[in-house]
Amino acid sequence: MDTIVVGYNDSPAARAALAWAANEARHRNARVLVVYVVSSIGEWTLAAIQVNTDPLRAALEQHLAGKWTAPLRDQGIDYDTTVVEGSVGKAIRAAAVQADASMIVVGMTHRGALAEWMSDDPEPDLARHAARPFVAVPAGWHEKVD
Repeated sequence: MDTIVVGYNDSPAARAALAWAANEARHRNARVLVVYVVSSIGEWTLAAIQVNTDPLRAALEQHLAGKWTAPLRDQGIDYDTTVVEGSVGKAIRAAAVQADASMIVVGMTHRGALAEWMSDDPEPDLARHAARPFVAVPAGWHEKVD
């Protein structure tokens, strides 16, 4: 089965990307892999001050399994979720490679695709390094109903 990877962070742009991917998955009979990336730097910082990040990660996984992916369940789209640690661009690309995804979908703000996420990423252009089609969905995108 074809797989579409969606980089997700529950921003308006990410919600638009998920909606677009759901629409595309429905037309292709594909599954969606929703990837939430936790910054390694953030994890290290919290660990340095002895904060247990396990409850935070569990909460992220609960949101991914729950309300954040409700649009996929509502449409009967086959999907999986994963929370990974690392730099956003590399982690999303790695998830796409591992899933043998046909495309990567992310949200785009007025600043550009994943600009907020990518600000701490040493590779500022996810699309430039992606080895598969890359779709950047504007934050205001809504499916047109005929």
